[in-house]
Amino acid sequence: MDSAALFVEGNCMPSIARVCAFVMLGLCATAASPQDFCQIMASVVEQAPNKFREFRGPRDEFGDYVSTFILPGAAHCYVAGDYLNFVCVWRGISDPNGAKADLARGIEQCYPRAKTRTQNMNRGTLYSIRANGVAFRIHGNQGKVFLSIAMDE
Repeated sequence: MDSAALFVEGNCMPSIARVCAFVMLGLCATAASPQDFCQIMASVVEQAPNKFREFRGPRDEFGDYVSTFILPGAAHCYVAGDYLNFVCVWRGISDPNGAKADLARGIEQCYPRAKTRTQNMNRGTLYSIRANGVAFRIHGNQGKVFLSIAMDE
């Protein structure tokens, strides 16, 4: 999937492209403003203390819960059964490293006091962001990007 394929003219103005976070992952197609993107993130974060109970659908063959809430553009989302963190996966990303960096910047703009740590690994950069008692982890390669959200314990 090319990043341009998900870009919807007029929905993500150049001045807010980074805040919309990663056109490549499709959030800009639905997030018309920085506030919209941050509201999407806030709706997920507010479920973290309850271990994403409101998002849990039936269990899949791996013991994870199929999510009833899917972030825009994601191929699928789930609540990890044993860890109870919310995970979304985007596929067909032409520049996973660029998409991960854009997503990290978008989250940082929603949570200005966030603490971000990057770790370079053989599969690309891993971003760990801690904000408001929640941990965001962004990783992926080979056309995939993963975002995991959980209580910061």
